[in-house]
Amino acid sequence: MRFGDFQRRIPDISRKMLTQVLRELEAAGLVERTAYPVSPPRTEYRLTDTGRRLHEPTAMLCRWAHENMALLEEIEAARNA
Repeated sequence: MRFGDFQRRIPDISRKMLTQVLRELEAAGLVERTAYPVSPPRTEYRLTDTGRRLHEPTAMLCRWAHENMALLEEIEAARNA
């Protein structure tokens, strides 16, 4: 994906924060960055093999949390009562 694609898919993230997160993911070996020497500059990001291995369980957890939002809200309300 290109940087602009991320910005469109995550509308509430600032450019600075997105850059920081992508740099951290790259440093952790989860994302690979490719910069092309063209004008205007073009940069693409892709998951590494390690990133792909982490994607599936993370996506499953996100789906579970989304599907069980009411349960999670009940747990949070009980904890704060």
